[in-house]
Amino acid sequence: MNKIYQFPFLGNRQYLHGTTLFDSLRTLVPKGASVHFKISEMIESDCVEITDSEKDVRPNAVLYWKSATNEGRISIYAQLASKEIQRQEYDEQSIDKQVIISEKEAVFSGISPYSFIATIIPIHKKLLKNCIQPEQPGQWFFTRLVLDTIPESFQHVTLKFIAVIGKQLAKSEIAVDGGRIGEMYFSWKRAE
Repeated sequence: MNKIYQFPFLGNRQYLHGTTLFDSLRTLVPKGASVHFKISEMIESDCVEITDSEKDVRPNAVLYWKSATNEGRISIYAQLASKEIQRQEYDEQSIDKQVIISEKEAVFSGISPYSFIATIIPIHKKLLKNCIQPEQPGQWFFTRLVLDTIPESFQHVTLKFIAVIGKQLAKSEIAVDGGRIGEMYFSWKRAE
């Protein structure tokens, strides 16, 4: 597999959102497989190469998967941006309104208009705003997701804040419908 894809940017963002990328890759992962998705470098292009081949340069993002009978790696490399970047609505506030925050937990119950990943991103942002007050101005960015399996459906999602590692990497545990399924990480990027 080696193909160039063009994806829309979400809302007014000037980068390829991790949800868009993950959702496109999940179709390449066998049902029931565990995944480890990591974004190493922000992708400021709407065009990416998705490949299962190794290259001499570090990918912008990579997804490892493992099923009962097989495993694989999918690498993502930024390409030159298209002349006209397409945009897609992403109303994080519609999720945000349904999130209940307690001391170090955020709980979402109900039906989301978005995929699993596009639902848990705003939940995690709200949780981090409640748990962490960074010393420098900036923004949290989704950078890593580790799942035992990708949920096909969900009614209740709970994110539990675990720790900040090195003042820059926030880790939270993910539970779906009462069972732990993995963890996610956001990285702090200081304002320039």
